[in-house]
Amino acid sequence: MANTVKLKKSSVLGKIPQSADLDYGELALNYADGKLYFKDSSNVIQLFGASSATDTLTNKTLNNSTIDNTPIGATTPSTGAFTSLSATGNITAGQNLVSNYSSGDEGGEITLNKPVTNTTISTSVTIDIFQNKIRFFESGGSNRGAFIDLSAATGGVGSNLLSGGSEGTTLPSQTGNAGKYLTTDGSNLSWAAVAGSGGFPVVDAGLITESINMSAMVDAGTIV
Repeated sequence: MANTVKLKKSSVLGKIPQSADLDYGELALNYADGKLYFKDSSNVIQLFGASSATDTLTNKTLNNSTIDNTPIGATTPSTGAFTSLSATGNITAGQNLVSNYSSGDEGGEITLNKPVTNTTISTSVTIDIFQNKIRFFESGGSNRGAFIDLSAATGGVGSNLLSGGSEGTTLPSQTGNAGKYLTTDGSNLSWAAVAGSGGFPVVDAGLITESINMSAMVDAGTIV
């Protein structure tokens, strides 16, 4: 009479044996889904032979699993090259955030939402690079803003700060300009030396001690 060889078996669809269920060289058959299992030298249960291109997982837990770099349950990859990125929470980078965008006179750009209360800002605020300037301005509306002009700065990180206006005003460097005063031609600020050796004109005992433009101060013979 022929001997009958029986394998460990299961009739539960999708059930897989645990490593403790099998000895090395022992097989287990799930005859509900037609799969044969064995334990490899690393004590891991493996499926014997090739599986079909399509498989159904039933009641399985997947930890940090992806398909083509796309987390299971998501619609886009979590790594790789993106044309856009949208997040409802914080975006944290282990290294620098780099913008490689550039078009014409404009470089990278960051847009920040305006506060909800206690603000006169009417729209979001954009920070971008335009020619030699780092600009800060409202995105639409009055377009209030200012800029830092890096071309006017000396080597290193200087004090090239800013003031408001539709274009903004850049303060000139203070280096080497001791004793000078700030003047404008209507478009740009610059330092100018005081005329004469005694500094700004002053009045001493009713007498003007430095030469100044009197025609600008006299109206019908009266000093104004």
